[in-house]
Amino acid sequence: ILWCHCLIMQLVVKCFHGHSQCVSLPFTAHFTPTECCFQYAQKPLRHMQSFYETSRDCSLPAVVILTASGAKVCANPTKLWVKKAIKNMQKKK
Repeated sequence: ILWCHCLIMQLVVKCFHGHSQCVSLPFTAHFTPTECCFQYAQKPLRHMQSFYETSRDCSLPAVVILTASGAKVCANPTKLWVKKAIKNMQKKK
């Protein structure tokens, strides 16, 4: 798994090359970090461990899926594979 670290407007952005998506930690007006996605993974994932939704403050609604390898991958919450994955992970809890 290849990660790169880029500095954009003094913010750290981690780009997950295998799924062409980014997670950023910008600062809001209240100086509270918010994690947002800018692109979605295009293919279904394997070895998913957990998930969480990004903030409503983000311009792109997303589900961040944590994989067994520790990767954070942004996914489109309206896609069928994402809905099924969430349902399966909720059953495991």
